[in-house]
Amino acid sequence: MDVSPPIVVFGLPAYNGEEHLAEALESLIAQTRRDLAVIVVDDDSTDGTESITRRYAALDGRVSYERNERTLGLVRNWRRAVELAVERFPDARYFAWASDHDVWHPRWLEALAAELEAHPEAVLAYPQSVKMDDSGAEFPVNETVFDTAGVADPLERLRQTIRHATFGGTIYGLFRADAVRRAGPFPLVVLPDNLYVARMALAGEFRQVPRRLWYRRYRFGVVMSVDRQRRAFFPEGVPLWAHAPWWLMHAVVLARSRQRAAGPVRVCWVYLAECARRARARKQARRAFRRLRRAKLRARGAALPDPVALLRRLRTDGEKRRESPGRSAPAPRAGPASAPPPAPDPRDEGAFAAYERVRDEVLRMLAARPGGADDLGDLLDASPSTVAALRRQAHRVGGVSPEGYEPGAEEARRRHTRKLVALERVGSVVYEPRLLGGFGFETDGGLVNADTLRFSEALIALGRAEVLPEIAPEGTVLEIGAGWGGFAYHLKSLLPGISYAIVDRPERFLVSAVYLLTAFPDARAVFWSAGADPARLGGADFVFVDEEDAASVPLEGIDLAVGSGSLEALPAHRLAADLDRLGALGVPYLYSLNRDRSVGNPDLRSLRELLERHYWVHEPWILRWAHDQWIGEGEPAAKPKPNAPERVVYDPDRYHHLIGRRRLVPQNPKRGFVP
Repeated sequence: MDVSPPIVVFGLPAYNGEEHLAEALESLIAQTRRDLAVIVVDDDSTDGTESITRRYAALDGRVSYERNERTLGLVRNWRRAVELAVERFPDARYFAWASDHDVWHPRWLEALAAELEAHPEAVLAYPQSVKMDDSGAEFPVNETVFDTAGVADPLERLRQTIRHATFGGTIYGLFRADAVRRAGPFPLVVLPDNLYVARMALAGEFRQVPRRLWYRRYRFGVVMSVDRQRRAFFPEGVPLWAHAPWWLMHAVVLARSRQRAAGPVRVCWVYLAECARRARARKQARRAFRRLRRAKLRARGAALPDPVALLRRLRTDGEKRRESPGRSAPAPRAGPASAPPPAPDPRDEGAFAAYERVRDEVLRMLAARPGGADDLGDLLDASPSTVAALRRQAHRVGGVSPEGYEPGAEEARRRHTRKLVALERVGSVVYEPRLLGGFGFETDGGLVNADTLRFSEALIALGRAEVLPEIAPEGTVLEIGAGWGGFAYHLKSLLPGISYAIVDRPERFLVSAVYLLTAFPDARAVFWSAGADPARLGGADFVFVDEEDAASVPLEGIDLAVGSGSLEALPAHRLAADLDRLGALGVPYLYSLNRDRSVGNPDLRSLRELLERHYWVHEPWILRWAHDQWIGEGEPAAKPKPNAPERVVYDPDRYHHLIGRRRLVPQNPKRGFVP
């Protein structure tokens, strides 16, 4: 493989990590910046680590394999990775440690290298991280925000690092290679990452990129402890000196380090003082958490406040704070009971013309296929008044019904408000327009109904998985079974420059295509059929494809494939063929919001198993309640925790947000798999 000299070398110490090694390697060699090298240093593993690595080394010349003659232990193997990197690639500018079980986003190297190149005073750049379990399910944890940008005093950088840094995530950042060489070998002490990061804090600034680009896997049964570290560091037996207090060993090693910002006494004093301060802060935080938990248990029987009233009070307080002398506060929006009839959306005027165009295209599609139309046949001869209220017909193709959204439905309004507030805490919401009879509960942002919450939850999932930046600003999205076009509207509103292709039954375009072409009157739409000229697809905003002709459409360069509630309804053989086609087209990302087992499709044994043929699957955490549940009603999902002794059970009958990243080496179907 002809590649340029590497700008960065990944040193990957591996030991009996065959379960996740392939995904880790693929995430490294799939980086958008290609000038890299990966050195896998196998610490005499007894599993399939060697065979997996050699397979990827044969696939990509940037991967090399080195096996230790005997087990060196974790720290010495980390040192060996640095030695080989310096020996083989002395001109590389950056170095990074990798692991045999974590995952790197394709933009990891590009984003961090750009940060270091823009800030020569920094010695380390690292992103925000995501914690996940063996299956790729994300843990709901707070994102750590920390860097030392602009801090020139080395001792002050050391203080801030000890107080606030997350050492387990920082050590897997991107280092300047010359700073790594000056820092000396990786320390052979307990908690070596803490000490090494402290060394680097004395050497220069840390820069954090505010994107979730690294996935740290917490493996089931692996518990972080000092005793476990000692056994991993000294496979031939733990020496007596290794049982000394870790903070004392750290101070001694740091004082003798090559990178001292001041005299050894001052460095030791600052380090020990800040370690003690951090320990006290953690102890106080644990006490506060226990007190809060006891208070919640005592108040469990108390009545909860009305969330609608609470939301209004918070917004009113915010408006009062923003109010200044000589400037009146904005008038609050009226509630649904007192609101006047809303004015129609001005885009509705062109709705019937869009309908007539779509109807002609649908009739042409239906004439070329057997079977005719399904239960939407009455829309083939709709009146202008029917088209003007088309959104209220959307429940026939997977949308929610307008029933239950009338003034006075306060209990339903409270349910929607609870979920809206919960979603706004983790992301942004695209509200329902009044287009073609749009309906929902009135809020300060617009109309909200169950579809609004579902599609916004999907956008939040794509945003948290860092997929939306990959399709912006002019990417291509393919949706299988778009229903009434609600998700297409949400995504096109958020990213107006994208091209959107929909594969569905032709008669459903009487709803989805009419709605989308009315919402985006200037959009260029193409209705595809077998034998059409591929040149017509160039520059199209929307492409509508009959599902029977999906194999004939030359859709190249698709950035994201979407299946929201539609994949579970497909026959197993049809779904397998569609996913195989996506894999063959090289679609890099896939998003699914479906149940793993469909009651209406007995042949579909496992949707996730089908996805994993061609995609590495990750499940972002949004809320404990699924999209079809209301907060506080029904059984919520178990809230997983890193290093928990119990494994979280995957519920196949529950809706899951699944993000798939394409495999470089497709997986063979499992034995006994249907079809």
